[in-house]
Amino acid sequence: MKKKIFIGALCTLCLFTACGKKEDTVTTTEATTEAVTTTEATTEEVTTEEVVEEVYFEYVSDTMYSELVQGGVNKEQLAFLLGLAKNTFKSTDITVEDIDMYAFCIADASISGVDVYMSTIDKTCNLNELNNVLSAVTVNEFSAGNANVNGDSVTFTFPAGGCPSISSSITKAVYKPDDVMYVEFTCHINIAGDDLYNGTVTAVMMPQANGLYKLSELKDGSIADNFGSLDFGEVSDASGVSYDSVLDSIAYGTNEYGLSDAFMGADTFSYAMYDMNADGSKELIVCGEVPDGKFMLDYFYIFAIKDGSVAKVSDEYSCAGMLLTLPDKNSIYYVYESDMTGNEIVYHEVSYDGNIATDAEFIRSGLGESSAMDNNSELVRTDIADRSALTN
Repeated sequence: MKKKIFIGALCTLCLFTACGKKEDTVTTTEATTEAVTTTEATTEEVTTEEVVEEVYFEYVSDTMYSELVQGGVNKEQLAFLLGLAKNTFKSTDITVEDIDMYAFCIADASISGVDVYMSTIDKTCNLNELNNVLSAVTVNEFSAGNANVNGDSVTFTFPAGGCPSISSSITKAVYKPDDVMYVEFTCHINIAGDDLYNGTVTAVMMPQANGLYKLSELKDGSIADNFGSLDFGEVSDASGVSYDSVLDSIAYGTNEYGLSDAFMGADTFSYAMYDMNADGSKELIVCGEVPDGKFMLDYFYIFAIKDGSVAKVSDEYSCAGMLLTLPDKNSIYYVYESDMTGNEIVYHEVSYDGNIATDAEFIRSGLGESSAMDNNSELVRTDIADRSALTN
């Protein structure tokens, strides 16, 4: 996010002009010519304006990684590579020789980003593809000088000391365009039943000459632990108040708004913006998807701007499915339950009157019957890392 700032610069220019230059002839007994030349200096003040763009941090959505990170790796692949990088137990200057390549090679190609071919205990892959993927986290490449290279292939052999089990997952990522990118991830490293590491790590990634981000340093702890509060140049509603604080408290786990443990333990978080009381200002609906046996439940809360600040205006609600809207209605709707035969569906309506949100049964609909829920639309939800929809 960029904000334009205008800085005034005062320039003083001295302009010199020749004024009143003339010849006056006076006739007496002797002809005398008097030439008078007058020079005047005038000062003119000229103000110029320089435009400076202030750059703020932005959240990295799941689809942005392949566009931002060196090697074009996606979110899952970057998490895998960062886990391998952490397994080197180095904080900077990680080389391809430091990487446990057998741990790399035994991973599924969808995780590693490279197809691996097996011959007994040897693993062979394309040299260029491998170097491209590893370029996201390493400072050098494999070549004939440091690996078993044969043409465009490179082969690795199972190490005598065994292979570690590495599990890593990205929890959040932020970046400041053309400046820095922070990737927070959890990492668990285990070998032969012994835990070598189990904790949260922040990867500091820096832009390269091509504009793509590459690992520069690994730091134990979360983004907040290492860098404190970051400036996102908050997106505000018409009153100037921002909902970013709600999403930040969920993303960073600080839970400043007293949400339930079930909600805060959700697998994924999303949000939607919807004007629920027809006042021209949209309310914030935050959702957390939680496993419940064979199903996924969505827990959700509603927030509004009240008296110049953000307030939670609902209890916690849960539904097994989409949040819905109806034409010319400001409420949101969800399936509360359906009977075991699937012959009846119970819909609930959540309304907001500008003070508090209320939840009540709306309609019971038989399977295939026409009802007031005909022509419903799904409420569009956005991943919590993507703040582009956080507008009014």
